[in-house]
Amino acid sequence: MNFFNIKLRDIRYSDLENLVESKFKEGVHLEYKSEMIKAKKLAKSMISFANTEGGRIIIGINEKRGRTMNTGIPDTITGIEKEKFSETTISNIVTDYTAGVMGIKCVELENVDDPNKILVIIEIYDSPDLIEFEGKYPVRVNDRTMLIPNSSYSKLSGKLNFKSELESIEYESMEEQAKWADHSHARISR
Repeated sequence: MNFFNIKLRDIRYSDLENLVESKFKEGVHLEYKSEMIKAKKLAKSMISFANTEGGRIIIGINEKRGRTMNTGIPDTITGIEKEKFSETTISNIVTDYTAGVMGIKCVELENVDDPNKILVIIEIYDSPDLIEFEGKYPVRVNDRTMLIPNSSYSKLSGKLNFKSELESIEYESMEEQAKWADHSHARISR
């Protein structure tokens, strides 16, 4: 069964094991985090999903490591310490960074291999309007978060289907394109 066809409340630990065993790679709708990350960084990731059709972030799965960065391929289920997460933290991120306009749900799953740890799945809904983050619009491009400056939004109309319309943005230079990338090693595919 397709992971995205499973309702959030119905996801089981075995479904996450299947993601790891099948090497289900991160993409436009999925991101793995090995640990609870800082609120600002998590907010940017969550907003990028809301701006690009929605998706899920799974906290507690390590990715395989490439030469310089993670590959987006799940490697192991590690979980996170129970005390490092609360739904209140996620609610506060939504309130603090989006004025409460982002739709989300989250669930905790017990780590079968270590009952002192949990896995967290955050489901982010597609936003009807673009959500701004520090003067830019985070979006998902393949398995990365990319920041589109406010000035570029005027070239685009309404809520975008970024998978197809990002291609139409005219970049003045490759340097500007690299500057927009969320990660210094991220490559934007055309």
